[in-house]
Amino acid sequence: MVSQVRALVATLSLTLIVCQADADALAPKEATQKLIHPPEKRQQYPIVLLKKALAATGEDFQLVASKTDYGESQMRSLSDLANDRGIDVSWSMTSTERERALLPIRIPLMKGLIGWRLPLVKRENVDMFKGVQSVEGLKKFQPGQMHDWPDTPILEWSGIRVFGSNSYEGLFKMLAMGRIDYFPRSAIEIWSELEQHVDLDIAVASDVVIRYPTAMYYFVHPSRKDLHRKILSGLQTIIENGDFDRTFNQYYEGKINRAKLDSRRIIHIKNPLLPKNTPVDTQALWYQIESQ
Repeated sequence: MVSQVRALVATLSLTLIVCQADADALAPKEATQKLIHPPEKRQQYPIVLLKKALAATGEDFQLVASKTDYGESQMRSLSDLANDRGIDVSWSMTSTERERALLPIRIPLMKGLIGWRLPLVKRENVDMFKGVQSVEGLKKFQPGQMHDWPDTPILEWSGIRVFGSNSYEGLFKMLAMGRIDYFPRSAIEIWSELEQHVDLDIAVASDVVIRYPTAMYYFVHPSRKDLHRKILSGLQTIIENGDFDRTFNQYYEGKINRAKLDSRRIIHIKNPLLPKNTPVDTQALWYQIESQ
């Protein structure tokens, strides 16, 4: 009798386990949250970093590139994000105007290196900036920039005459033809751009770097405070566990070393567009030169 009871209990227990397993299998799983971002042709780092930050939240996100081709126009994609037209998250250099329209996640993705600018010049002019010690010296030369990038008003505010273009590729051609004197590019972007334009007789200027304080952030729509919190939390997690630095170094350490920023003469430019809430005092978030 005892053995029969034990057998019955075992059978019932097994039945309950099987039923629970079937219920778990049939239960609706939490839906994957799709986040649409602008297509990124030039650099995968912001996408890879965002994936790692979202994964660190423990939630299931899927990043999907928008089918809209924005080219190099930052304002078009940011406008769609601000007007909730098919974009959930984007990344861009910050400005007071952009932070009024959008909700920034104030972690500098590029550690401020987006504001360390090396002049791209015609190869015959690599020594063009020798003797230039200040902004006054820069005023002798005309740079080219995309008309809707914040870099243009930053340079203009310092009294530098900028040629504003609506064609990113056109700027490289204009430089090669001598229609502009230089095209200032960030120390972590310039090397891949140079490799992509080997057919043009251009090079990196020899001994100077133009620096203005700025940051590239992720941005979301102001109504998406939930998404803002999740991205911020995820970024903080991967900063603490070291994955942020590992990812950054994987993509940019070689380029930073190649730029030899510590041996270049730094020409400082003020950034009138820098928002007051920029975390400039949190040194761990920014690239630093030991000799500074």
